[in-house]
Amino acid sequence: MSGVVTLPQRLATIHDLPLEILLSFVISLMPKYCPPSHIWEMIPGLEMPRIKQYHRDLRSFREMARISRAFRSAVEYCLYTTIVIFHDTDVANLADALQKHGPRVRTIIYDATLRDFPDKGNKLDRYLDLDRCLTLMTNLHTMKVFGSHILFMPANLRASWQTVQPEFPSFALPSSRLPPIRVLRWKCQSKALHYDKQVLHALSLLSSSLEELSIDDWNTTRALISTISKPFPRLRTLNLVGGNIPLDALSSLIDLTIQTGKDGEKTSSLASLILWDRYDEEEINRETEVKELLANHPSGMSLVESVFLNYTTLPTIAKLANVSARRNLPQGNCPRPSYPSFSHVNPWTLDFIAT
Repeated sequence: MSGVVTLPQRLATIHDLPLEILLSFVISLMPKYCPPSHIWEMIPGLEMPRIKQYHRDLRSFREMARISRAFRSAVEYCLYTTIVIFHDTDVANLADALQKHGPRVRTIIYDATLRDFPDKGNKLDRYLDLDRCLTLMTNLHTMKVFGSHILFMPANLRASWQTVQPEFPSFALPSSRLPPIRVLRWKCQSKALHYDKQVLHALSLLSSSLEELSIDDWNTTRALISTISKPFPRLRTLNLVGGNIPLDALSSLIDLTIQTGKDGEKTSSLASLILWDRYDEEEINRETEVKELLANHPSGMSLVESVFLNYTTLPTIAKLANVSARRNLPQGNCPRPSYPSFSHVNPWTLDFIAT
C-alpha cells in the first residue's frame, strides 16, 4: 500500500551489533590489573587480597560470554589481548587455550610476587607449560615482570640454582626466541644479585626491538652494565625507579642508545628519561650530576622529556635541563612546579609509570 511504512520484522538488539562496536562497550568492563605495592618485598601477604580480587573480577567478566555468541567473541578478544599469570595460574590449561588464541596476545604480565609457582604438583611440567605459553604468543609486544626468579635466567645461574633445587628447569625460559618485544617493565627484589643478572640477560636478548624500558629497584654497576652484549637502537623511553644506579652506570646504559652515522656524528634514539631517585638526603647533588651528564652526552641532544623525581623530598618534581636545543646548563635550580599541578601523579603506587 502506498505511503505505508512497514516496521522491520525483527528489531535490532545489542546481540546484533558488529564485534567492533560491541568491543567498545565490553573493553571498558575488562578488569584492570593492579601492580604490586611498593612494600610487597617486606610483607608478601599483603598481595594476596589484590590477586584474589583480580580473580573474582575476571570470573565476573567471563560470565558475559554466556549472553550470546557475539558477547563470547568480544569477551574472548579481551581475555586474550592481555594475559596475567600469577603464582596460582593453571598454566597447563592456559597453554592449551593459547593453541587457538595465542596470536591474539599483545601483553603478558608475569606476577610472581608470591613465588613463581605453588608448592604442589610437578614443577618441571609447569615450567614446560609456561615455556609453551610464551612460544604461542607470536604477536606479543609488551612484557611486565614482577618478582620472577625463573625468567631470562643465564645458564650458569640456572646451574647454580639446580644444586639447591633439583626440580629447577635446566632449560632456558623462554627456550625459543620471543617475538619483537617493544615494551619491558621489570620489578624484582632489589637486594638479590641474581635478579640483576636476570634483567641484564633479558636486556641482551630483547635489545634490538626494545622501545620502552622501565626498571624498578635496580641495583647495578658500570661493570654489570658492560655485560649487556647488544645496543638499544630503538629505545626511546627509559624509566628508572629507585634502586642504586651510580652515575657511571647510568652513563654506560644510555651509551647503548647511541648510533654513529656515516659522517661520524653520534645520535641517540632516546627521547624520554624519567629518574625516580631514592638516594639519602646527603646525595642531594644527584640531580645536578644527572643534568651535567645529559648536557655532555649525545643523548642529551635527542631528549624531548627528562624528569627527575627525588624520593627523599616528596613531593618534589623537577624538570631536568632541556638540552635538546643547547648544551649550556641554566644557572641555579630548575623551576619546581607546585605539586597540585601534577595531581595525576600518585607517588606511592607509581601509576604514571606502571600503566
